[in-house]
Amino acid sequence: MDKQQVLGFLNAYFLFYSLASVHGGTAISCDQTPFPEACNYFIDTNISKIPPLFALRDQSLLITMNKAIEAHQLVSSMDLSSFNHRAKLAWDDCLKLYEDAVDHVNRSMSSINPVDSQTWLSAAIASQRACENGFIDFQHRLLFRILSKYATQPHQIA
Repeated sequence: MDKQQVLGFLNAYFLFYSLASVHGGTAISCDQTPFPEACNYFIDTNISKIPPLFALRDQSLLITMNKAIEAHQLVSSMDLSSFNHRAKLAWDDCLKLYEDAVDHVNRSMSSINPVDSQTWLSAAIASQRACENGFIDFQHRLLFRILSKYATQPHQIA
């Protein structure tokens, strides 16, 4: 899997796992997410010993944090030689946005208030979307097509 495909998958991952959030102290199940098969796969293969009350929330946030870090590392190690000036500007913005996303997910993990946690997850998603939009705005269509393809079809990659 090349870097652009992984980047697209990780973008989708942010969106996907933000749906496994807590509202009023009740965690929602994978059946209530857009891609329940992918959710179940990642939860089953990454499950750890977490107290049962918020197990899905905590596990989802842990997986999301790991993927956010991987996404940041992937973006920071991209080969920019084929990027034009505008795409390099979008990449630079993207790198900063992924740094923000990692920070937002970290804040969500450390928040004991479900509303605050959801706010930080929403901020992480906004950073991820802004990255995608930057490539649209700077008309780097090839990378955006790759991001879009995998952001809308994460279950095909899993």
